[in-house]
Amino acid sequence: MPGLTVARSADGKGWEATPAAPAVTSDALQHFVDGWQSARALWVQAETGTVEGEPVTVTLADHPVTLRIETRDPQFVIDRPDLKLRYVFRRPDADKLMKLPEPKTESKTTDKPAGDAAAAPASAAPKPPAP
Repeated sequence: MPGLTVARSADGKGWEATPAAPAVTSDALQHFVDGWQSARALWVQAETGTVEGEPVTVTLADHPVTLRIETRDPQFVIDRPDLKLRYVFRRPDADKLMKLPEPKTESKTTDKPAGDAAAAPASAAPKPPAP
């Protein structure tokens, strides 16, 4: 991604973001990498003309591949200049492939006291209306 590198951690068991993104968990980074690994274009076409756009480098087994983000709207289009190919994705795929997942926030719940009359046991079923 422009301005961000996601790479294998030193132990090879997870992923790290550079610059560091402390709020993003290793599971979120794995989800991001999985998004790239499972990305499927709607169609692929021959690239015709000069390729411009934001560069993105993906390294596959120590072989860097430079892609260019051509457009994000109405479709998400990635060019691969070395093969002269253009990959067209759905617009929502841009967010999946170009943004780290937002950190999940834990929702706090409050426990009600055991004697609260408003609280009913989970196993209690409502009574049917009288005939």
